[in-house]
Amino acid sequence: MAEQVSRVGAARPVKKGAHADTDSYGSLSPDGDRSVWFNEDIEGPHFQWLPPWAKLAVGKFHDRIRDRNFPCFFAPAADRQGTIVYSFLKGTNTAADIEALLAQIGDYLHGLRSLPAQKADMTVLVAFVMPPARRQTLGQYARQSFDLLSELHALDPVDWPLHIPKDQNDPKWSFALFGEALFINISTPANVVRRSRNLGEGLVLIISPREVFDRIAPAGEAGDRVRGNIRRRSAGYDGLETAPWTTNYGMGGPGGERKQYLLPDDNENSIDLTITYRDSKPGPGKCPFGHG
Repeated sequence: MAEQVSRVGAARPVKKGAHADTDSYGSLSPDGDRSVWFNEDIEGPHFQWLPPWAKLAVGKFHDRIRDRNFPCFFAPAADRQGTIVYSFLKGTNTAADIEALLAQIGDYLHGLRSLPAQKADMTVLVAFVMPPARRQTLGQYARQSFDLLSELHALDPVDWPLHIPKDQNDPKWSFALFGEALFINISTPANVVRRSRNLGEGLVLIISPREVFDRIAPAGEAGDRVRGNIRRRSAGYDGLETAPWTTNYGMGGPGGERKQYLLPDDNENSIDLTITYRDSKPGPGKCPFGHG
């Protein structure tokens, strides 16, 4: 699998007569080769080749994060700097869907290695999933999201990192792929009250290395000011106080980190779902969840 993941490079010139091809994993590709889209693709002529749902998803996402009242500074700052990496999925239910997202995350993480540290920290992957034909509940989106994480883990070509506890209630647990600890911000259209976690008509995953937050908002007074400012802005934007289980990494109660991936529309009932660990590394071309 690792050898199949095409690598992130500079944005390529527009091919004459090109269109948004379906790559070997079934995801949308700007040139039939790359699995991810860069700012140049979204702001340039490649954008016209996206299907209507994807164009609409990008437009609504930009509308939300470009609102001056949007509470989080990370995605808006990446947007202003042109460092958002975009990807698009037709769903999350097939082997092609899972392999597509795994390839996209692999491309994204590989590309970070060639960037200056400061730019790498402000480079984030935003994965858009095509909206379902029928409206879903927050509970359905939650189950879909954690099933997706489980299946990504099942196909991960790298063993679970030794430095990350596998106990998902451990405050220092985090999701991991390709040996990298990640933070997954999951937004859904079913988040009606908590508007900061609603970025459009479909599921949206914002993915970045978890350690980025240790640098942007480190432990201590300066980091506390950054986090405090975001939480105050979130409370004003959502009309709902910050979830009480939202704490600094490594300092929360049981499951505190994973419970921040997807947030409910109240502060009484956290979404307490876990990923399923595989027993061993999958063999070539095999999916532990029976897709192939």
